[in-house]
Amino acid sequence: GVGTSALTVYSSLYVVDRFNVGYLEVGLMASSGTLLSGIMQGYTGRLADKYSKRLLIILGNILAALPFFLIPLSDSYMVLLAIRTSVAFGPALSMPACAAIVTQVGRKFGMGSAHSIFNMAMTVGHLISPILFGYVLDVIKGRNVAMYGDTGARIIAIENIFYIAGIIGIIGSIVFYLMTRSYKEDS
Repeated sequence: GVGTSALTVYSSLYVVDRFNVGYLEVGLMASSGTLLSGIMQGYTGRLADKYSKRLLIILGNILAALPFFLIPLSDSYMVLLAIRTSVAFGPALSMPACAAIVTQVGRKFGMGSAHSIFNMAMTVGHLISPILFGYVLDVIKGRNVAMYGDTGARIIAIENIFYIAGIIGIIGSIVFYLMTRSYKEDS
C-alpha cells in the first residue's frame, strides 16, 4: 500500500515537474501499470496454485520495489512510462499469492475476518504513505530551495521519496520472509 500510493501520487507530480507533460500523459502513466498487472494476474494466479506462495510474494514485492530506484534515472517521459509500467510485474506475481494465503487463513479464522485484515493493512499503507511522504517531501524540498529553486528542489525531493519507497518495499519483503518462515504451504 505504501509503494502504490507513493507511486501514484508522486510519480504524477514528478513527471509534470521533470518533463513538463500534459494531463493525458500523467493519466496514461498512472494507469499503465494497473492495466498490465490486471491482465497478467489471469496467468500468474495459476503460479500461486502450483508454486510457493511465499516465494511469489517475496519475489513480487522485490520486483515492485526495484523500479522505484530507476525512476530518478529516467531521462524522458517514455523511459519513465516504461519504468512505471514495469512496477506491474510485482503485484501481478504477489497479489494472487496473497489472496490465496488470505483464503487459506480465512478457512481457519473466517473469510470475512481474514480478508478485512488484509484490506485494512493495505488501506493503512495507502493512508500513511501520502501523508508521511508529503512531510518528508516538504523537509527535503525546504533544504534545497535556495540551491535549486522551487521546482528543482521539488524534483530532488520527489526522487528521494522514490528511493525511500523502494527501501521500504525491500524491508517489507524481508519482514514478510521472517514472519512467515514457519508457514507451510499445505497447512
